[in-house]
Amino acid sequence: MNGPSEFHVIGSLKDWDITDRLAEITTPTLLVSGRHDEATPLIVGQIHERTPGAQWVLFEESSHMRHVEEPDGFLAAVEAFLATIDPSQLSARRSRAGLREVSAGAGTRTLTPPTGTPDFK
Repeated sequence: MNGPSEFHVIGSLKDWDITDRLAEITTPTLLVSGRHDEATPLIVGQIHERTPGAQWVLFEESSHMRHVEEPDGFLAAVEAFLATIDPSQLSARRSRAGLREVSAGAGTRTLTPPTGTPDFK
């Protein structure tokens, strides 16, 4: 679909572009990128501008693996983002997706897919 590499796109995805559909996203969205990433700040900035309510964190010392290159900052950004999400909205989204929460003991939670849905682990 892509081609011989992500840098030489000649396959069926060559002209695939859903940029104009980013405005349809209604889910809380966190964009994370690195200053030295192949997805440059210019590219991620355009995604940010077109995604309603999206939050964007640019990691100045990172490339594509900010979770490895700046782990403390990455975890802080994700935690801060998750703190902004209303838990009742998440429950409603889970319900619409057919997911149910199952206790896995000692304060952990697991979301299980509806019966009959393949497990992609």
